[in-house]
Amino acid sequence: MRVVALIIAKKSNIVLADWCSPIAEKYLSAHGGEILPGINGTVEEVLDKFEKENTKRQIEETEDSAPAA
Repeated sequence: MRVVALIIAKKSNIVLADWCSPIAEKYLSAHGGEILPGINGTVEEVLDKFEKENTKRQIEETEDSAPAA
């Protein structure tokens, strides 16, 4: 629970984790945090994967919200 308290105190909005307990997820979600489970690897690998997926999601959202020609 110390890690959860630290994450909340730092006002992190995304937590990349291999696994997150339901209790921790409850507290983090209540404070506006989004949990992305199933993430594992080195820090570099995790951040690269996150950036690629986040960029892809932003592109898709932009395309979906673009006015039709």
